[in-house]
Amino acid sequence: MNHIKPSKRIKRNLRIFAVCLLASVFLWASFVLGETYKSVLTYPIHFKTSSFSDSRIESSENSIQVEITDNGFPVLFRKWLSRKQEIQFSLKELKIKPHNGKAVFWCENYKSEIARQLHLDKDKFTILTNSIDLKWIPLEQKNVSPLLNVELHFKNQHKLYSNPVIYPKTITLHGSKKSLKNIRYIETKPFVLSGLSHSFWKIFSLKTFPEYPDVVVPLPYILVYFPVEKYTEISLDVPITVQTNRHEQIRIFPDKAKVVASVALKDFKSVTPDLFQLTLNFDEHVSGGNTLPLHLTQFPDFVKIQQIQPENVQYVIIKK
Repeated sequence: MNHIKPSKRIKRNLRIFAVCLLASVFLWASFVLGETYKSVLTYPIHFKTSSFSDSRIESSENSIQVEITDNGFPVLFRKWLSRKQEIQFSLKELKIKPHNGKAVFWCENYKSEIARQLHLDKDKFTILTNSIDLKWIPLEQKNVSPLLNVELHFKNQHKLYSNPVIYPKTITLHGSKKSLKNIRYIETKPFVLSGLSHSFWKIFSLKTFPEYPDVVVPLPYILVYFPVEKYTEISLDVPITVQTNRHEQIRIFPDKAKVVASVALKDFKSVTPDLFQLTLNFDEHVSGGNTLPLHLTQFPDFVKIQQIQPENVQYVIIKK
């Protein structure tokens, strides 16, 4: 005769009980969820205008209610498990035209489109919201300049050859007069570019204005050209010109100064001393001193000045 230990008997009975419980729950759920149920659900709704529209839309309702009639599981899933999808309508596509800045959106007229967006059978739901009043609010326009929020890191000896070129140069914003008066520019989203060694084009996304929800940015990005060149150092001896309204003869020591600059390799051969002008203004003379500062009054815009040696020169006045 086989004897089963009490602990094993309990475990076996628990397994049998669990299987029976699961089977009962499954049968009960199949029966209950197979029944037809009704449930009222609320879905957000948004009316879009063209990005270049001169007005925005205010609606009397931001959501609509629908009553779904379906088996238990689809109703349960939509009510508790699924995210409430936003219903969107383009007024341009719907060809709704305002009268005196107002119009009415009759929900039942667009049941087929609502069913498509919500993935519902047209015959399994009823729209409880009858209509939504729409109002067109005129918008102002303002042109602002894009502002680059970009950090550039170059390879050794490489620099920007000139200022970045931005397309377009201005962005037209749409919004209320109250909001637009506080906006002076539109900034790009922050970006870091590293290892730069050649010229390139780059698209940058523009920031929006969450603090001004009525402001529309029609163009979400700008195109920027960065001219990058490799630079080297150049040193030139430039003659010093003395400027004075006095009649005395002025002699300076030295009569030339060294201008140290960085220049792009492509421009190196075209840089000559006659492109630079160093001046000493003797009318800045202060009694008791015998030196005056030098001023670089002319130099090519494609070079970057690093140093002038010396920065001051001595002078003597030769009286006639």
